[in-house]
Amino acid sequence: MSNSYWDKALLSRLSRRRLVGGLGGAGLGIAALSLIGCGGGKSQGGGGAKTASLAVSPVDTSKDGKPGGNWVFLPAAGVPTDPPNLDPLTTQLFGTDFHGHFIYSRAVKYKPGSIDTPQSGDVEGDAFSSWELSPDKLTLTFKLRDGMKFEPQAPVNGRAMTVGDVKWSWDRLAALHVARSSFVNSINSSAPIVSLQTPDAKTVVFKLAFPYVPILSLFAVSRGLVIEPIEAESKFDPRKEMHGSGPWMLTNYTPSVTLDYKRNPNFYMPNRPFIENISRPLIREYAAMLSQFEAGTIWQMNVNSADILPVKKRHPAMNLLSTGWDPTYSYAMSMDWKPNSPFRDARVRQALSMMIDRDAWIETFENVSAYRAEGVDVPTRWHTHIGGGDERYWLDPQGTKLGDGAQYFKLNPGEVKKLLQAAGKEGLAFPIGFQSGIEDKNAQILSAMLQQNGGLKPTLNPLDSATWTPNYHAGGGKWDGVTLLHPGNGADIDVWLDTRVRYNATQYVPYTEPLPIIDDLCKAQKQEFDEKKRASIIIDIEKEMAKQMYSVPTGGGPLASPGLAERHQLSWPWLSGFGYLQSFGGFTATEVYVHYWYDESKKTA
Repeated sequence: MSNSYWDKALLSRLSRRRLVGGLGGAGLGIAALSLIGCGGGKSQGGGGAKTASLAVSPVDTSKDGKPGGNWVFLPAAGVPTDPPNLDPLTTQLFGTDFHGHFIYSRAVKYKPGSIDTPQSGDVEGDAFSSWELSPDKLTLTFKLRDGMKFEPQAPVNGRAMTVGDVKWSWDRLAALHVARSSFVNSINSSAPIVSLQTPDAKTVVFKLAFPYVPILSLFAVSRGLVIEPIEAESKFDPRKEMHGSGPWMLTNYTPSVTLDYKRNPNFYMPNRPFIENISRPLIREYAAMLSQFEAGTIWQMNVNSADILPVKKRHPAMNLLSTGWDPTYSYAMSMDWKPNSPFRDARVRQALSMMIDRDAWIETFENVSAYRAEGVDVPTRWHTHIGGGDERYWLDPQGTKLGDGAQYFKLNPGEVKKLLQAAGKEGLAFPIGFQSGIEDKNAQILSAMLQQNGGLKPTLNPLDSATWTPNYHAGGGKWDGVTLLHPGNGADIDVWLDTRVRYNATQYVPYTEPLPIIDDLCKAQKQEFDEKKRASIIIDIEKEMAKQMYSVPTGGGPLASPGLAERHQLSWPWLSGFGYLQSFGGFTATEVYVHYWYDESKKTA
């Protein structure tokens, strides 16, 4: 792939920057990354005031909301065309839980943030209306919401939810869920939950093995305990049908064609949701989706960054919305952790990070210079091991608060050479294992940067998901070379720590032994109920990860980069309320979508 577009673009950028006198400047260019002088890379970078007629901030219009409308809704980037099956309690795959969060309730849900108020990670009631944690923090008692009902379709027929449904769903999760080791203490001693009890018709009691600060967040994630009706045991197949108590109900699933939803009149939130019908066409061909979006059939679409401004110019009536910082954490380049691995040497890991031109990578995906050329200010940030959109803990690596580790985020080929010489690893050769069809662009960019800024000899090793998933995603650091790993989704940072940092917490942690200092800090933050003290521990983890570079924040997935720009999204104005509310992890039907509404007065012919 040495002749790929990405390689040529980055080589062009590198050569041009050498000519103008340095390798440490800003990330520039729109398509070929070789357009010099078009913007800066500071974490609060500017480039002119926002043009009111081009980009606007979303507003809360829910007070004016009216019921009705037929929303054609596209799956997000990275969601498979078809879910492998429809049961989120037995299939730990994005395509399943993404569809399920329209249908099923959870114990609690995340309290959404907004453009005006950053997300906090706090929760509020969903199927349960109240809860209490005992003084010793070992008993969590939930109370079922009054009037909580399932949808009015057979076989549940609008009946009341019972604690029996909760117990049945918990037993199914404990026996079959791929991530049950994050919940069930008998499977994993690091997991918090010992048992579930139902002492009366309204009460569900969870016994915990130890005090666990993010226990409520564990119940809020849509990849966890969703509450299915007990009828799923014998009266319908939950792999093929969904019947829940959430805001919508599934009325049709035609594989490879569509999923269709209708408003659930039994949903507990008064006058929500507004949207009557949702159709989710299972098309993944970008040009076809874009054509339908521009025609107005699709109301909102995650348009590729390079296409956003041209599409807006072709359709001035569209809203170009500045929707703030995405709280999603960064992908990371994770290295093999076998006993004789060259990546055991901190100098090699630090050098790898200093080969990354973060501004160039951000520009590749975020199209920053093009926005600035149009007078739209687009601030950018570099991720640390904590995502740049997480206002609770993120420390700017271009500032002073991150400490000694900040130096390793800066592009510095001169220091790279010194570190590799000292480690005896100049010209190091190794494979980059990645998911073919998902990570290709980021793997190409990474390879080009490691070659050009470090003189290394990486080879690209594309793998199908069936090979990559067990050997890399859940490979425990026993692969050869490096790979790109997703950080894990969840409002509480403990999800990331248990997914990718703390040894033996889950099957997805890429280390063969505990990380010094960090492992103990990971355990300590789990049981620190004082918010300020816990935040201090988490920031200490962030600083130590930066200093040791046990993994290197990079790009990953179809769109992610090692940093982020303030988000800009397109929608037609009749999808009212879009972009104002925000929720963690992308699972937003109950938290966010229920507040969108169809404003017929703004529908164009």
